[in-house]
Amino acid sequence: MEQMPVGQFIGIAVAIIAGLVGFIKGIEYLAGKIGKAATNWLQKGLEPVNKKLDAIDKKVVANELESNKTILVRFMADIKNGEKLTDIETERLHETYERYTQLGGNSYIHTEWERLTKEGKI
Repeated sequence: MEQMPVGQFIGIAVAIIAGLVGFIKGIEYLAGKIGKAATNWLQKGLEPVNKKLDAIDKKVVANELESNKTILVRFMADIKNGEKLTDIETERLHETYERYTQLGGNSYIHTEWERLTKEGKI
């Protein structure tokens, strides 16, 4: 059996390794392209769903704002009429007012809250 010269063996080994590296890089490139295309396809497909979810979220926030406003009006009317709130009701009133302002509520509620606070009723 004839032995292969070391130089020739190294040359073949380098060629095989280079071929493998090229093959792996090619697969990485294709995977990147396919991944990008899949991502774009999913984003476009989910766009109507995202729009509906955004609309639902806006409605939920508007509903929460109105609900908090109703609770605040009710509690402040009771206070205005001389009713004493329990500690738990007072704590809930403050939590509701804080959430109301976080949601962007700022109307006659704010004015009435300020007035009752200055009078020491809240």
